[in-house]
Parts: sequence; C-alpha cells; structure tokens
Amino acid sequence: MRANYTTNEYRSRGNYSRGDKMSARAYNLSIGFVLLWGFIINAMMCAFTSDFFTQLYEASPFLFIVAYFVVAIAGIVICHGERGLGTTLLGYHLIVFAVGTLLAISVPQFSNVSILNACVITVIVTLVMIGFSTVKPDVFLSMGKTLFICLSAAIIVEIIMLLFRIHIPTLWDFAIVILFCGYVGYDWALAQEKRKTLENAVNSCAGLYLDMINIFIRLLGRGGSSSKSSK
Repeated sequence: MRANYTTNEYRSRGNYSRGDKMSARAYNLSIGFVLLWGFIINAMMCAFTSDFFTQLYEASPFLFIVAYFVVAIAGIVICHGERGLGTTLLGYHLIVFAVGTLLAISVPQFSNVSILNACVITVIVTLVMIGFSTVKPDVFLSMGKTLFICLSAAIIVEIIMLLFRIHIPTLWDFAIVILFCGYVGYDWALAQEKRKTLENAVNSCAGLYLDMINIFIRLLGRGGSSSKSSK
C-alpha cells in the first residue's frame, strides 16, 4: 500500500494544487494538525471500537482484509486525485479509517506503558528526521528510488515469510523502522517542494501518516508487552 503511494508521489512531484497559497509556517502547521487529527481518530477507534472490529475480523478474516485494502487503496487514489480540498480530505480520512481498523484490533493487546513508549519514540524519531530533511532536503529527495526499491523488496520478503511461516527476526523490524525513517525525511522534503496550499498539506499528510504508523507498529510489536501480562 505504501509502495503504491510512493510511486504515485515520485512521478508527480511537479503536480501542485491550484488553491490559495499559504505561508510556509501555516502550511507546515496545517500538516501537523491534520496528522494529529488522524492520530486522534485512531486513538478513539482503539478505545471504543476494538471489540467491534475484532468480531468482524474473527467472523471472516479474508473479507476483512479485502475490505481493508479496498478502502485504503481507494483513499490513496482519492487523496491524490487533485480534485479539490474536500475530496483530498475524504481520501485522507479513508486511509485513517482503514488503518484504524487494524490498530483497533492489535493495539489494545499491549499495555498502556508500551503504547505510550512507542508513541513517544515515534514522535521523537519523526521530528529528528524532519529536522534533517529541512536542513538537507536534496539528500532525501535523491533517495526516492532507493527507498522505493528497498520497500518493494521488503514487502516481497515479508509475504514469503508469512506464506512459509518463517519467523521474522527482531533485527528485521528495526531495519523496517530505519527504512520508514528515511521515508519520513523523503516525504517531508517532497511536501516542501509542493505549492503551499491546504490541499497539498492534506495530500502530504497521507505519506507522513503511513510512515509514522509503520514506525509505531514495528516499535510496539517488538518492544511492547502484552496488556494481560502487565496486570
């Protein structure tokens, strides 16, 4: 899913929306607020819909996963369709909702301390990578193809591991975290290349949101403890 988004973004770096231009500060703050809103939605889903989505998944795992990919891919396509701010917001919320269903099933299984630790580390890592990307944007923009190739290879390897039930080593998860740290820097640099409009701010949030979610999930999965064991 993240690979499809990256390919589309990499090929369309020169495409900007026609909305009213904002100041750099307002543009970057808009990105931050939209990201925060997405995470608030996810937190609410984890807090109040965990049982509901868990029951849906247990009733038919295959249909649940298919529905997830349909909604997520539709969100990505809509978000980058350049049809206006309202449509872009719709696409972003579809992505957030689709990811939120998976988070609602998996995250409540971990202790509150583990979740908080993963959140804090994710935020710190993201801010550090944004700082590096702000200072050296050309370095990260030049990494686009390399990151895409690495991500594509990682997806193929993980599919093989799942099909043959091969244990995924801890170092592999940390390697994926490093990969998405690179994507944070790349997507931030890419966002700064666009015309600074609210539509492009929302558009840029899709990639950064997925980057941060992937980092969070990997850190939580490897460094977190079960909520049952913490009681």
